[in-house]
Amino acid sequence: RTLLVLAVIIALVMGGGYAAFSHYTSKLNYVPREEEAKAVVTSTPPPVSEEHAEELASIDDQLRASLEEKADWDFTGKNVTNILLIGVDNDYTVGMNDRGNADGLIIVSINKDTKQLILTSILRDLYVAVPEHGYNTKITLSYHYAGTETLINTIENSFGIPIDNYVLVNYLNIIEIVDAVGGLTLDVDRSELYFMQEKIQNLNLLRGMPVTDNLIDPDDEGTLTLNGVQVAAYMRVRLAGNADYERTERARRVLTGLIYKALEMDLSQINAMAETVLPKVTTDLDQGEIFSLLLNALTYMKYEMVSNRVPIDGTFYSADIAGSVVVADFKANSEYLYNLIYEGKTE
Repeated sequence: RTLLVLAVIIALVMGGGYAAFSHYTSKLNYVPREEEAKAVVTSTPPPVSEEHAEELASIDDQLRASLEEKADWDFTGKNVTNILLIGVDNDYTVGMNDRGNADGLIIVSINKDTKQLILTSILRDLYVAVPEHGYNTKITLSYHYAGTETLINTIENSFGIPIDNYVLVNYLNIIEIVDAVGGLTLDVDRSELYFMQEKIQNLNLLRGMPVTDNLIDPDDEGTLTLNGVQVAAYMRVRLAGNADYERTERARRVLTGLIYKALEMDLSQINAMAETVLPKVTTDLDQGEIFSLLLNALTYMKYEMVSNRVPIDGTFYSADIAGSVVVADFKANSEYLYNLIYEGKTE
């Protein structure tokens, strides 16, 4: 979504100069991390039961050992920018209005030396230690309990990779974003369509629409052009395929589709999309940082695009500690991310 916004704005700058650039960037919700942290009301999860205390201590010991090994990592001179995309889900129940969960987490890494654009999904159920708050929980809930700054600190603490900026949208915003680009064409199988039915119906209710609107017959599987409601439902499917692991792949497919769709649009379409999309985006990228990215945005679009997730296969297991969680080998995953993002090693 960051790159979609960048693609939108660069076309506007080219067509209307700095005045247009200022006009559209002013529509973004600019919230620096330190200001967000001051405004956040924090809470804590329920304590872990005694039966899981030993396993929890083992996880904490492993994380501390991993942090000690990463302490001497030097990012000086590394020509890399890491932007965290946060998809917040706090409208999946009618009337729900709290902070919600960070159910969609993707690190967009731009490496100007290796000429790679790397999209790394983080599994929402990853069990993490939350720095400065003294508890462990799912990474999606670190945002729920303490906000964006704590979520970013938790990711940096877990993987040793610095996050330079963030971009946050609500999952419901994807409806307007997709509709603004005229829908997305995706390959959707029967199982995905089956589980999308309930998600579509719930989204219809949330938006005050007839419950039968936007439904797709599972027999119509194949290459389909989906509207905003259908894409939002597609992204929320967790039971089809390989559970949450495949759910992260769907999010990356949608992100990639939005990037390429934006590149095909003419100036009037981009202008209309900007009016719809930008007010729904919260970020700590200021105008100078955005302008700097824009100067190279078309170059970045030509980079090799690498799509992956953490934890990687063979480095985690599922457990029932505070509900169903994913327990990862942070040392292995930190080294994998460093080698991928900073060294361009895809194997």
